Amino acid sequence: MDGARLDLVLDNRTDEVARLLAAFEAFAAGHGLPHKVTMQVMLALEELAVNIVRHAFPEGGRHRIEIGLELGADHLVCDLRDDGLAFDPFAQAPPPDLTGSTAERRVGGLGVHLVRRMMDEVAYRRDGGINHTRAVKRW
Repeated sequence: MDGARLDLVLDNRTDEVARLLAAFEAFAAGHGLPHKVTMQVMLALEELAVNIVRHAFPEGGRHRIEIGLELGADHLVCDLRDDGLAFDPFAQAPPPDLTGSTAERRVGGLGVHLVRRMMDEVAYRRDGGINHTRAVKRW
């Protein structure tokens, strides 16, 4: 199991996120990842990938999102790379409004919060015009 990799290249379309999730689910099952870990990572991957697709490319056009998943003995590293607008979701996204009932809250704003809660480490850096988002899950 240690050292297994899954590498994908997605187009910046929301339908590509389903392909990512299906590929990860098969990868996780094939390597015996615990069910809870699989579900938490799927949620994090979905949130991160959807945010890239929806917000990183306001000018439109076709762009690539590179996904690299690397399995260690007791952890999974998820790397997402894109050439969209520079944006650190972990430093720049506004904190979610967790007050009031669910019906009273505005839609959105919980994705980055959920990623932070589901994953054990999160990081962002911009290098050479490329956004690098990393999330690590341990078990």
